[in-house]
Amino acid sequence: MLTSRAFWNKTAKKYIKRPIKDQETYRKKLEITSKYLRPTDVILEVGCGSGATAIYHARKVKRVVATDISELMVQHGVTAAEKEGLNNIEFLCASVEELPHSATKFDAVLALNVLHLLDDVGASVKTVSSRLKTRGVFITSTSLLREVNPLFRILIRLMQKLNLAPPVSMLSKAELIRILEHTGFKIELEWESSRESLFVVAYKE
Repeated sequence: MLTSRAFWNKTAKKYIKRPIKDQETYRKKLEITSKYLRPTDVILEVGCGSGATAIYHARKVKRVVATDISELMVQHGVTAAEKEGLNNIEFLCASVEELPHSATKFDAVLALNVLHLLDDVGASVKTVSSRLKTRGVFITSTSLLREVNPLFRILIRLMQKLNLAPPVSMLSKAELIRILEHTGFKIELEWESSRESLFVVAYKE
C-alpha cells in the first residue's frame, strides 16, 4: 500500500481537476467558517489540497499558512495564489507532525476533510491544539468512515491494496467528539451534512 504522501502525489492532478461534488454543502461550510474569522486573524489550514479554500479565506484575514503533504498540491496552491495576486498566504509541504516549530500561535486552524486521512487522529489534534491561541478556533470537516456501510469499508481496504485509496482512520462521530473534548476543545457547533460527515467548530479552552 502506498504511503499517504505517495498516494496524494500520484493522484494530485486528477484531484485538482475534479469538481466539488456538493457545491451547496461546500459553500455553506465556507460561510460558517467565515463567521468565525476576523480581518486580524492569522490562520493555519492543514491538508489544504488544491489551496482553493485557503485562497478564499486569505481575502478575509491577515495571513494564511496552508500545508499539505503533497508537493504537487502545494505547487498548485502557490501558482493559484499568485494568479489571484495574493501575498498574504504561504504554502508549505508538511504533515501536521512536520509543521515547523515557531513562537507563532494561530487564531484559527482549519482541517477540512483531512482528519480521517491521518494515522493517529488523537496525536494530530493535540498538535493542532498546541499551535492555537487560547480561545482559538478549530474548524474541521471529517468523514466518519465507521458510520458507513460495512461493505464499503471492505471495499476501501481492497482499494488500498490496489493503491487506489489512501490510508484512513475509521472514525465514528462519538470517537471524534471524544478526541476533541479530551484534548481540551469545547464544541461550539456540530453539523452533519450527511450521516457519514461531521462539521465541527470548537474552541480551545
